[in-house]
Amino acid sequence: MQHWIKSSVVASVLLTGCSLLQTEQAETAGQPASVPELKVPTGLEAPAKPAKYDIPDTNRADTAIDIRSPALVLGTASSSRVEEGDKLSRVWFDRSDYTGDLVPFLKQMLQTQFAEQGIELTSDEQGLNYTTGWIARSEEEGFWFWKSSQQQEQARYKISIEPRPHGRSASVTVTMLEHQYFTPAAKLSKTDTKRQEVALLNQIIDRIGKEEIIIARANKAKAPDVSLEPGMDAEGNPALVTPQPIDVTWSQLEALFTELNLDVTDI
Repeated sequence: MQHWIKSSVVASVLLTGCSLLQTEQAETAGQPASVPELKVPTGLEAPAKPAKYDIPDTNRADTAIDIRSPALVLGTASSSRVEEGDKLSRVWFDRSDYTGDLVPFLKQMLQTQFAEQGIELTSDEQGLNYTTGWIARSEEEGFWFWKSSQQQEQARYKISIEPRPHGRSASVTVTMLEHQYFTPAAKLSKTDTKRQEVALLNQIIDRIGKEEIIIARANKAKAPDVSLEPGMDAEGNPALVTPQPIDVTWSQLEALFTELNLDVTDI
């Protein structure tokens, strides 16, 4: 019995020591590691210290940290793309079968977008720089019969279309020109301004994406039906005969051959 008690005491002491050691290691791991200062030899210059990845001091009372996800330009339209690292609220569009002439298409989409929302849109003589009217944001207060809408803020924006010289691609950039707020909570910081620019740009991209779907469905509905009948060619070989032109027939059959795992060896 005495041997069993002694063994139990020794085991408990060892377990307690392990738990204390693990706790100390966990507390130490949570603390920022101190990096020794780099010693530069005499006659050499110290390397630059970029502050891009510096962690802000959260212990300071005047340090405000934005924990929201970053504002991202969403290239949801099939003709749109975003350049990595772009600091502006900008998206690029490339000419496709859905857009046709790119710049006239973008102009029409901007006019349609803001006309549907009842927002004034004015342009310069070239039609490449647009200025919006006031875009307001309101919040509902109260409930039932006592519900009312309280305007929080309003802003005006500049929308610029910058086509490439070749005309096959163009960028659309949104910049906030003026902002007014009616409640202290609606005051914008530099980050909030960027978020609202990106939000308006994403609405434009989404509207263009919806228009592309409409055009794609219309084109599909206009696709001619191809009728094929078994027959013989001029040399007496079995063939499929159609009254449609060869380019129309081929445009419909090319996808079918791929689905059937048929390789075209001669056209």
